[in-house]
Order: sequence, then C-alpha cells, then structure tokens
Amino acid sequence: MSNQKSKYFRWSDQMDRVLNATLLEQHNLGNHLPSGWKPDAYEAVVEAMRDKCDVIITRAHVINRLKTWHAYYSTVKEILCTDGFSWDWDVNMIKADSDEIWDKYIKDHPEAACYKTKIIENWGDLPLICEKLRRPVRKKTDPETECGNNFQVENAIAELENSHNTSELSLPVDIDFSEQEPLTEQEQQQQQEEEQQRQQQQLQATDEVTPNYLRSWHKSTKKRNRVGEAVVPPMSPHQQQFSDAPLPRSSAKRIFAELSNVKGLQDSQLLQIYDLVTENERKFESFMALPNHLRRPWIMMQIRK
Repeated sequence: MSNQKSKYFRWSDQMDRVLNATLLEQHNLGNHLPSGWKPDAYEAVVEAMRDKCDVIITRAHVINRLKTWHAYYSTVKEILCTDGFSWDWDVNMIKADSDEIWDKYIKDHPEAACYKTKIIENWGDLPLICEKLRRPVRKKTDPETECGNNFQVENAIAELENSHNTSELSLPVDIDFSEQEPLTEQEQQQQQEEEQQRQQQQLQATDEVTPNYLRSWHKSTKKRNRVGEAVVPPMSPHQQQFSDAPLPRSSAKRIFAELSNVKGLQDSQLLQIYDLVTENERKFESFMALPNHLRRPWIMMQIRK
C-alpha cells in the first residue's frame, strides 16, 4: 500500500453504529466534558472497534470521525432551520415541502447538494454527541443566533447555538490525518482548566450582583442550620392557605397530545417521556420551547438519563 493511500481511512456502517453506541455509553459514564471527550472515552471506542468490528484504529481516527459527524450535524441543522425543511424520522433523511425548495437551497448552497439524498441513521443522537465536541469561545458582544438562543432547555440542548457557529462545514468523509492533528493531553488539560476558570468567573460575577442583605441572610441561614439552632416560626392561616395551593400545571391531556405529535416514538418511549414530564413541569416547558425537528432528539436524551 502506498503512503498516499495509508493517509485515508473509511468507516463502515457497522463501525459508525459501534462508535455511536460507545459514545452514548461514555457520555452516561461522565466522560463527556464541555471541553470535549475524556481520554477514557477514546480508549473505550478503540477497544470496542477491536472487539466488535475486528478493526484496529487509533484515537486520531476517532477524533477525525467526530469532526466529520460534527460537519454533518452543523450543516443539517442549518438546513432544518430554513423554512420548508423538516426531518423524516421514517427514512432518516431531510425532507422538503417541494423539489423547488431543495433546488433553490442548493442553488444558494451548492455544498449541500449531497444532503438531499443522504441518510443519517444516528441523527437523533448527534445533538448529544456533537454539541460539546468543540465549543467555540463567544464574545459578550456577539448577537444571538437565529436558531439557537431563542429558547432555553436543560443539559446539552441548552448549548445548541454554540455548534451553529462552527466553521467546520466542509470536511470530507475521508479525512487526511496529515493535515489534522488531534488534541494532545496537555491541550485537553488546558481546555479543562479554562472551562473551570470560566465557570468560577461566572460564579463570582453572580455573587457580585447579589444584594448584600440576601448574601448575609444566606450565610446566617447556613450557619444556623449547621449548629441546629434555626427556629422556624409557625405559619399563619393566611400563609398556610397559599402554601397548600397547588402550582398551575399543564393538563395531562395536553401533555399527552403534544408528545403524541412527535413522529418516530415507540409506545414504550412515549409512555416513558409522558411519565417524566408529568412529574416535572419544567421539562415540559423545555420540550415546548424546542423546534419540531429537535423534540425527538431531546426526548431520546431524557429517556437515556
């Protein structure tokens, strides 16, 4: 084999399925950080490929395949944010309301032509896998993106706007490893330290805008609770009346109706998410804030927790 051919590596459908399943497992094990995947996650993928596919790969292969997935995800998400497009869960492809819509989009974006017939089997899992792959640094003065910041939801979905800003939109399926180097251990450690520093700065900023009377009340309350001297006064009948009043909640019928509109859910999955959101009103609000093409991925993410 020539040196030129050795630079390229083609992934099979079976390898993609093993990669997808292994990454979901590693995410649930806590090996997915805002700065990227931990080394343990890459090692798990390498071992899974050897055991299940009888293929020897390296960490560089995994990193570059994730870059390709990230390119798919970013491009498809941008298309789905355009009027006239939606995701067909039955065939795992982009669906347009008419051929004219596709033709016009391809005319303006020639690089998207291949996505007209492209099947992406793991589209429902890509938001969880790709969102934190490489989070870009955003300046405070940046405007909100049109598809990502107009809603707030929990966990990874809350960061959808970050991947929308990525410039990795034209990576080929076969990637030349000679042109792309994986992150070193030192670079990953630096990213993690920067993320921790950023979170600490956010906490300090929050503390700075907290009124002094609230700050002192919080500290005194913690101290009383620690020594067991806190005295809780009895509530008046008027207070008891409002304390016992139930919070307004969406009706069970409405919740079930909205969830039933999500295509591609099995009955067992529908029952699981129905049980979850009826117990947690905030999750239902998060679900309703999402655009239609992101609701099923969000549901699958909640079920896997």
